[in-house]
Amino acid sequence: MVSSGGNADVMDELAAKKLLEELRNNPVNTGGSTDEYLKKCLDFVDSKKPRSGPSHLYCSRTTEVVREAATFLIRLQAYQNSQAWKERLIALFRECLDCVRGYAEARGRSDKTYLSSFAPNTLRRFNETIDKWQSEIVLASFRDAVASSNPLPSFSLYHALTNLAITQNPEVRNFIIDNAPTNPYTDWPKEPPPGLLLLRLDTDERVREWVRKQWSHCVPLTKNESGSPHMLLLSILAKRLQSGDMNHASSITSTTSTPPPSQQNDTILPPLQLWSPLPDVLKLTLGATPFKTIRNLDGVDLVKLIEGHLHDNDKHFPHVLRSFIRLLQTFGPQLWENEASEYPQVKIDAIRDNPTFDQLIQKNTQPALQVFDAYLTSVWKLDIFSEALAKTVAFMCGDLLHPRYETSCRSKVMLVLAQILRSVHQKAKSEMSARHLVAFRETTGIHAQSLSIVAFSREYKGDVWADARAAMRVLFQDVLAADASELHELVIRLSVTYRNGPSSSVKDLGNIPFQIHEAMWNRLYGSLATDDGEAMALLIRVIAISAHLDALDMDVYHSSSRNPSEELKRAYRTEVKTYNQALEIIRKGFSYAMTNYAGNVRRATLQEFLQRNEVVGSLMAVMFSPSEELQSAAQELAMQAYDVEGRDGSFKAYIQCHPGIAFKGIFSTLRTVNTAVESFIEACTISRSTVLCLTDIIDILCAKPEGLFWDSTFSDIHLPEIVMELWSSMAEVISSIFKRTPAWAPYKDTDWMVIWMRDALLFARDMVKQYTVFHSVASDTLRTSQVGPSPVKAQKGKMNKTDKVMMGKMEITIGEIIKWLKLTDPELLHQSVQLLRMTLKCFEEGSVRPPQASLDRLEGIVEKGEGGGKNHLTRDHIRTIGEAISPWVGIEEKSEQEGEEEEEESDDGIEFVGMKTVTKEKEKKEKAKTKIDDFFGASSKGKGKEKATSSKPPEPAKPKMGIMKTSSSKSGSTQGSSKLKEIRDQVRQQQQWRTTSTSTISAPLKPAPQPVSKGEAKSAPTSEKEDEGEEESESEDSDEGGMEDLVKMQKSPKKPKIPAPPVRRGIVMLGGDVKTVAKQRYTAREEARRTQLRLKPDLNPLHRLILSWDYDHTGEDPPHPKNLPPPRFSPIPDSFQNHDQYRSILEPLLALECWSQVVKAKEEPQEETTWEIAGKQYVDEWLELDLATTDQLPTKWFLSETDVVLLRPTGSQNRSIMAKVQSFKQSVRGCLASARCRPPSEDIGLTVRTKWRLTKVFSLSTVHREYAALIGLPYYDLFDRILRPQPAKLPRHDSSINVSVKDLSLDALVATKMNAEPGKDITNTSSEIAELRKELQKVNADRLQKIAEFQNTENNSARSTLLDTEIKALNAKRSSLNNRLNQARDKEKDSSRALDAAKRRFRQEVLAEADVICSTLSGAGHEILELFDFETVVIDEACQSIELSSLIPLKYRCKRCIMVGDPQQLAPTVLSRKASKFNYEQSLFVRIQKHRPEAVHLLSIQYRMHPVISILPSKVFYSGRLQDGPDMAQKTAQPWHKESLFGPYRFFNVSQGQESSSGSHSLINSAEVDVAIALYNRVRLQFSPNGELDTRIGVVTMYRGQMLELRRRFISRFGTDITSKVDFNTVDGFQGQEKDIIILSCVRAGPSVERVGFLADVRRMNVALTRSRSSLFVLGHASTLERGDHTWKRIVEDARERLCLVDGVSRGTFEAPTLVKVPAAVAPKPSKKSASKSIVDSTASLTLMPPSEMKKSHGAATAASMKSPTDPQPSSSNTKIEDTTKEEHPDHVGYPSARDGDVEMAEDTTSSSLTAPREPPKSKPRLPPPKPKGGPSLFIPSKRPPKRPAENDGPGDSVGSSSIKRRLAAEVRDIYKS
Repeated sequence: MVSSGGNADVMDELAAKKLLEELRNNPVNTGGSTDEYLKKCLDFVDSKKPRSGPSHLYCSRTTEVVREAATFLIRLQAYQNSQAWKERLIALFRECLDCVRGYAEARGRSDKTYLSSFAPNTLRRFNETIDKWQSEIVLASFRDAVASSNPLPSFSLYHALTNLAITQNPEVRNFIIDNAPTNPYTDWPKEPPPGLLLLRLDTDERVREWVRKQWSHCVPLTKNESGSPHMLLLSILAKRLQSGDMNHASSITSTTSTPPPSQQNDTILPPLQLWSPLPDVLKLTLGATPFKTIRNLDGVDLVKLIEGHLHDNDKHFPHVLRSFIRLLQTFGPQLWENEASEYPQVKIDAIRDNPTFDQLIQKNTQPALQVFDAYLTSVWKLDIFSEALAKTVAFMCGDLLHPRYETSCRSKVMLVLAQILRSVHQKAKSEMSARHLVAFRETTGIHAQSLSIVAFSREYKGDVWADARAAMRVLFQDVLAADASELHELVIRLSVTYRNGPSSSVKDLGNIPFQIHEAMWNRLYGSLATDDGEAMALLIRVIAISAHLDALDMDVYHSSSRNPSEELKRAYRTEVKTYNQALEIIRKGFSYAMTNYAGNVRRATLQEFLQRNEVVGSLMAVMFSPSEELQSAAQELAMQAYDVEGRDGSFKAYIQCHPGIAFKGIFSTLRTVNTAVESFIEACTISRSTVLCLTDIIDILCAKPEGLFWDSTFSDIHLPEIVMELWSSMAEVISSIFKRTPAWAPYKDTDWMVIWMRDALLFARDMVKQYTVFHSVASDTLRTSQVGPSPVKAQKGKMNKTDKVMMGKMEITIGEIIKWLKLTDPELLHQSVQLLRMTLKCFEEGSVRPPQASLDRLEGIVEKGEGGGKNHLTRDHIRTIGEAISPWVGIEEKSEQEGEEEEEESDDGIEFVGMKTVTKEKEKKEKAKTKIDDFFGASSKGKGKEKATSSKPPEPAKPKMGIMKTSSSKSGSTQGSSKLKEIRDQVRQQQQWRTTSTSTISAPLKPAPQPVSKGEAKSAPTSEKEDEGEEESESEDSDEGGMEDLVKMQKSPKKPKIPAPPVRRGIVMLGGDVKTVAKQRYTAREEARRTQLRLKPDLNPLHRLILSWDYDHTGEDPPHPKNLPPPRFSPIPDSFQNHDQYRSILEPLLALECWSQVVKAKEEPQEETTWEIAGKQYVDEWLELDLATTDQLPTKWFLSETDVVLLRPTGSQNRSIMAKVQSFKQSVRGCLASARCRPPSEDIGLTVRTKWRLTKVFSLSTVHREYAALIGLPYYDLFDRILRPQPAKLPRHDSSINVSVKDLSLDALVATKMNAEPGKDITNTSSEIAELRKELQKVNADRLQKIAEFQNTENNSARSTLLDTEIKALNAKRSSLNNRLNQARDKEKDSSRALDAAKRRFRQEVLAEADVICSTLSGAGHEILELFDFETVVIDEACQSIELSSLIPLKYRCKRCIMVGDPQQLAPTVLSRKASKFNYEQSLFVRIQKHRPEAVHLLSIQYRMHPVISILPSKVFYSGRLQDGPDMAQKTAQPWHKESLFGPYRFFNVSQGQESSSGSHSLINSAEVDVAIALYNRVRLQFSPNGELDTRIGVVTMYRGQMLELRRRFISRFGTDITSKVDFNTVDGFQGQEKDIIILSCVRAGPSVERVGFLADVRRMNVALTRSRSSLFVLGHASTLERGDHTWKRIVEDARERLCLVDGVSRGTFEAPTLVKVPAAVAPKPSKKSASKSIVDSTASLTLMPPSEMKKSHGAATAASMKSPTDPQPSSSNTKIEDTTKEEHPDHVGYPSARDGDVEMAEDTTSSSLTAPREPPKSKPRLPPPKPKGGPSLFIPSKRPPKRPAENDGPGDSVGSSSIKRRLAAEVRDIYKS
């Protein structure tokens, strides 16, 4: 109790509540304590009075306790001193109508509770007093209003109607009658006051009219207790109706316990007035009235009363019917309790047979027909429902559709029927009631025609039928949509039953027999009008629901094999059969309907149709359908509306024109597909169609530059939200597919599974590839990034909402991808690894840590190595995975506390569990990357820092595969995390110790490997722990059968244990145990890191430098930033101290050489093409340009990813920028390219839609590999040997070695394997697609012409009919062509992917089967070789390559490098003269030779040239030391040697020759060109009538101008194919090659020529004179050469002495018959090592004859003897891995093994090619062995192709286009023996 007012204690809520409860349970009268209670309650109520506003006492605005206290205080009005209380109530009544109503209710409660202790008479007098007081209040208010000519006050009138005593007051009633309101009061409480019901029966029409208006604002009562005023009125009304008493019923008792006053009014009410209020009264009172009360209202059964009047044929019948409907709606089945089963139908029949009812239907149709809906609801649970529904529908579809009814009436009948049927269907579906659904299907099946005609027929198209037609279509849509949904649910039930196995029963398939509404489907397709867009939209929406479904395979959807019951089996078969039939029924007319509609409406109409709500969204689902027929129908609409073709064109049109609804449809479809993937037994076809469509969508959105994301005009929707949802949906779908595919594998054909699984992987790769684009759009920065650097990555390591969502979805994908690493198919495994790599790359670029569980599993896979864990991963796969996870291994995951601290530092970042950002170590690594500003000084920064004092970074030990004990990834992770830091410290200390020691020790760094025989390796047992670990790892990947199902599906034999390779050198840990799991893990990480740095170093610094150059800069030095000092150049020393010194010297020189290539490009004629900038985007520090052109490009012109191009704006030469090509794509519509450049410091106009001229500058292909070798050198095994050369001596050779090497290119071997592969349909469909597109365009043109003609045809029905038929035929043809086009495109894509996969597999097989792999130095850097490690590398022509090029093949961890070259021949070609001054043109061979000249071994025996030819180079260049191989004269003898004009060697003195300028800084000699043509023609006609000498002749010269002139003139004389028969080249370009006949043009000639220029270069002479095998023909001006150079003078004199000089040679010398006998050349003395046979004498007698006779006489003999014994097959340059602009393919043959750590050198005096012995090598490339022979696999097992027999088996012979170095092979044999 608390004090109130200072004198009294006021109760609190709790005390007041207790007191009132006591007073209610123990009422008090006027005893002594009453005043005390009244005072307490009054004080309590006063204490709750607000300071301002109404003091509510009886409504919900105050508390329940206050309301109860106020109710108790009603007795206060009996006291004389209660005036203050009354005034308070009067004020309250005026302010709150809810309190007025609450006061009336409180009086009734007070009488029964607080006042119940009083005598009834006392209580009656008390109530009369209050009624009188209230009446006076109301009357006073009425009088004031009337006096003021105002309407009756709302609050007073409401007050009067809440109390029946006031309402019945005559004076009050008169006021109401005289001043009856005209409008309802909207401020009254919604429940009607009881006086309003009383006035509803008033005799005054005006009062009743106002009551009807007010009635419409009322709601049913919530309470209607017995004794309430409302119940009292209802009872009296029922009695009046039953008794027929028509007296005025306005005298009714008050709400008090006093009896009602006597009725004195004798006014008679007619039946109509008496029945008319009943429906409304029932509406407001029945809901709150118990059914039992209705059946007994003071002895009146209201139900029977109303039912008894259903036969009345009078005006009040409508009110009787409405009252009956109220009863049906309120009480339903209760009405028929205890009645006969036929009783309900009897009552309905009574209504139906009532003539008044028929009239009522025609006048007021809809309300009258509501009885049927209410009736069907009331009998829902009764057995008669089916009959009731059938009779009702028959009545409405039959009787009520009779023409005697007006059209408006019939339309309303069908409207009500549609509503009734829809209600029945919805209720049956919600309750899943089979009985009701069957009744509905049977009934609608009978009347389907009537229903469909109203819904779709043209006859019912008018406005009168609009509502009925719309309702009927809604019914059709609901029913048919339910059918489509049920198909999906049925497949789920079948799948669930299957998975439950033996525990399943027939009941699990559902209690509802599955059947669709076949009649409604059939009638729908039969009634559709071809121009009814609304109906077509309905059909599309319905079909879309089941569009993702495909027919079920009975073999797949069978019951579980685990002993199911026969009943379940039968049920399964029945359901599958029913499902397939239903699916066929649903779809059978869809395509035809869509095609007809698209072909019969105008384009504008069709575009408007597509604007309809959800049409395009539904079409998206149809486009995703696995049914080609449905896809074609959806595409047909797009084709007609937007003039597009194909699936991708349709998608683009829908998305571009209707982005919001299209994306909404895509999201809905993907959710449906995801449900199917997760739920169905198998969903292969659904998944495949989904990934194909999503691939198209990604391309449509992201492709540059035509992608919609790059179009600034695309979409007014909020793209970021759309893109986020699209990414999430795609990620969820592909994750589900990855998860569920293993469980589907047993049900599908293996080949088909492989194809679609590849599609899924490629889609996922496409999706991840476009992650940056999606992220930019989602972050709303894509368009921003086109005008400035993108802010997306402004804060590394900070996650925003976009990162959180997108990375969160990719987390799930990673876990599912890992499971696919157990695949056995090589191509799928390759794609899985690449997808995993790309996904992890996204995490790395976003500085987000992938899930730790995934990292642990991947780390475990890497630790187990190749073949570990019972997988088929190759070493390349293991390396790729190791590289992908390297950013996170060894970096501990942040704790939650660290994450929170970092989050507090920036409000922009978001940290959440499971996705930790990379720690500061990662940021340091990023900062260490070389920038352009320190390109020339990088050796002292960044990567060079860790190698500052190290000549050879230590390499960790590689664990043995197959014999090393391992444990599961889980245990490894746990153990490693606890000891990782300690181990890293130990290893780093060890590395530091080794670095210090190696700087002073010259002994080999690597210890010799432990000898392990093959037998021991194979028999090495695997520990049980390892097996257990593998099993544990496998169990983690299981998913409903897991990957084991997929492995079983592929039927691949179990892979055998892989023998352990020899132990490689590694880190030796001092004083510690290195066999712990954590140390093994760290070692594996280090190995992966070093491999990455060795094979794929960062090339960005090189790109930054080159692309920052100003192309228009002049000078031999490249431009450099003005704010930096120029680079310092130093000569290349013979040895280096460390890599920093090496890099600081070589890197600037490499830059010089690159700039020289730019300078050279300026001097040469360049092809320009015009391109348009289609888009641009800033990505990090780069500006990426999207270029497009529709111009015709030059033949065979293309761009590669290593090309540097120059861009200049059209019409301007002052602005330019260099860029590196990123991609190039040719298509039917034109060419697309993307290029990356440095953002210019000034605006040069790089804006979208501007035209630019593009010119190729040079290719970075070789530069990339040279720079990569420079950067990765510290991680080479021969690092020390290169910095400080220590070549080893070669042992003497044994000449008995037999050499045979395959002369096949990699492409040729791959092609051979592919051609031999059975069952592979890899065809080129490009021409087919072009033809289909052409035909489709023609059909479209014809169709548009016919449509225009049809629209202009009038009053000619025959012509219109004919045109209509032709248009339909063209529509069908167009649809067919579009389907074929889609199929051809898919086939082309599949064929392309299959071709790529086959090539990749066969390349690996060919390389794995080889013994030697031959390539160019640049080609050796091709990524295809990264799969191998090579024990030995042999570099031929090592003196002709710069040092950086020689480093390229050494990155493959070779233990020995053998360099073969001739320092006497041409040096490497270096364009930069300044770089040459600093020895940049010096080869690695020469540098090592300088350092250790005594270690170089001279190869003095030549196996190429005829002895007559070899005399000259031996005497002139090698001081006579060059010797011939055995029997070289016989081996190189040719038929033309017998001719006097020819022979092995001739110097043709072209005395009439004269040099001239070619106009391009070069020289030509036309006379020598004429002689060369004549010489070739004579040889061709006489000795090669059938092309025997094709590809065996070379025409070389020292001058490029002369070479071009020779080629041009030869083409003019012999045709363009001469270039494939004769090799035209400069001497420099021909080095390393050879031909049977060499025609050498010296060019220099003239009386004033005193010097011969670079002809005087002795090395160039050497090359030129040693290229031929059988004949060397020199064309020169003898006197000029003798005068110009001393060496040439010796050559000319030698020719004279040996009678090989032919004077006075001209073109006629070779065109006329031989008239002069040329002296025979003097043969050399046989070598001691030569065979005893003498050389063929070339001075034999000759017969004089013209060339024509020579051709006839020598033809047969020449053909038989023409084939060179040393050249069995001509070949082209593709026999090696060439550094081409497209792609290098190594010619795989094999390679030898050798000892560790040696660089061996041989001086090659003849510059012939490389060979290798056939002795079995000691070790092969470290590649997984081929699969064991056994059961069938996905592809035919790899088999070694048989060796092709050698053409000649004699010593020194070889097979090869470049005559492999015969003497080298013999001399290295001892190496292999040792």
